[in-house]
Amino acid sequence: MPSSQSFTPRIATVVACALFALLAFGCDGSGSGYRSPAVPDDAPPTPPPPPATNVAGAWSGALTVIWDGGPYGAGSCAGPATATFWQSGSVVTGRLFNTAAECEELAHRHEFVGSLEGDALHGNIGPGAITPGWPTSGRVEGGQLTLTAYSTINNGNGTLNMRWELRR
Repeated sequence: MPSSQSFTPRIATVVACALFALLAFGCDGSGSGYRSPAVPDDAPPTPPPPPATNVAGAWSGALTVIWDGGPYGAGSCAGPATATFWQSGSVVTGRLFNTAAECEELAHRHEFVGSLEGDALHGNIGPGAITPGWPTSGRVEGGQLTLTAYSTINNGNGTLNMRWELRR
């Protein structure tokens, strides 16, 4: 049987190596036993990547409007429309123009404020300055953008549906 004196240098060596490893590699307290030296504790979170879909720029197409129960009774109109959108990350703003003579009772310019998540566009649209505007949703597929706005009108006694179908 070896003497206890021969184990002492070995034990001291193992303890020294373990202590060195602990000090050299550290621990972040998470239980993982690893602390990344590349990311400091006070680093700000990484922002999400911008949406892959970009709607910024000029679009043109058609606007269809259907209403009932409003000041003009029930009816519909359709005609050409254009739009320009600006995008910063997922935030989207825009102006949509109605050039249809048969829809002249409606505002000719609508403002959009919303966000883009993937290919889905959500926000509010309204004539002139939005306060608060009408809930609007849409989808971008290829070079086509479809937006639909819905609102109650005439103190809740009617509805207004507006649909833009636009292409780049």
